[in-house]
Amino acid sequence: MKTALDQTQIQDQDWKNQGKLSYKSLAGDRLTLTYQKNGAIGEAVINGEKRVLENWPVLDSPYVQEKLYSGQLEVKVPQQPPWRLQGVFIFKNAIAIFKKNHQIFWSNSV
Repeated sequence: MKTALDQTQIQDQDWKNQGKLSYKSLAGDRLTLTYQKNGAIGEAVINGEKRVLENWPVLDSPYVQEKLYSGQLEVKVPQQPPWRLQGVFIFKNAIAIFKKNHQIFWSNSV
């Protein structure tokens, strides 16, 4: 008897050369993502159909949201006040600046 995990499939043999990962779900759906080296948004194919990702949020659930390019993560815990984490990354100098509930944090060890 196979476990649920045995029925899924991850293909990563093209990751190093092409930046491509593929996943087959329990339902048999195939998701293929290809990383774009100089772009923020990769290419996605679901069951052979190309999908446009440029207008999709980074995260979108009842508890966690982040709009694409917003740099702001919002977490909502039931019966708690929501909190926001805002980040700015400067890769040239390897500095990250975060703002959480009006407090600013920074790191030079990104």
